[in-house]
Amino acid sequence: MYTLRTHEMPRILVVDDEPIIRLTLQEFLQNEGFEAAQAASGEEALRQAAECDFDVAICDVQMQGMDGMELLNRLRQISPETFVLIITAYATVENAVEAFQAGAHDYLMKPVIFDDLLHKLRHLVEYREVCRENESLRRQLHCGPDSDRIIGSGPAMRTVFDTIRKVA
Repeated sequence: MYTLRTHEMPRILVVDDEPIIRLTLQEFLQNEGFEAAQAASGEEALRQAAECDFDVAICDVQMQGMDGMELLNRLRQISPETFVLIITAYATVENAVEAFQAGAHDYLMKPVIFDDLLHKLRHLVEYREVCRENESLRRQLHCGPDSDRIIGSGPAMRTVFDTIRKVA
């Protein structure tokens, strides 16, 4: 069972035009402690991503209509914080390179081995959490000392504030 330090269930979006794959992955992920949604097409995935903040989207490459690579590009525009894990039954080195160059965070071949998927998802969710914490710390650092709690503007206090920023 997967748990985050924030005690929120990681949200995963499964995008595949094959119903049995979507349902199987969704049930597996829910059993492992993830909140999992599914989309049958790239268009449906984009609608869901616009309404909900997903940690990871698992996207098949070959789908009817919008393929996984186009979905990857469009997801990065509307939901840049959502990490994308590409899955495909037609894996080639060229496809993998193209996916990573387009911004995919990981790549997995079908048939999906659940242990591999779980390992990759845990890594991606933990990495996303670290990125969030890093961004939060950067915002705090750029805001400087909390002026409501620390009072002072003389040369000695400026030195203290500079030291705090360096240490942070």
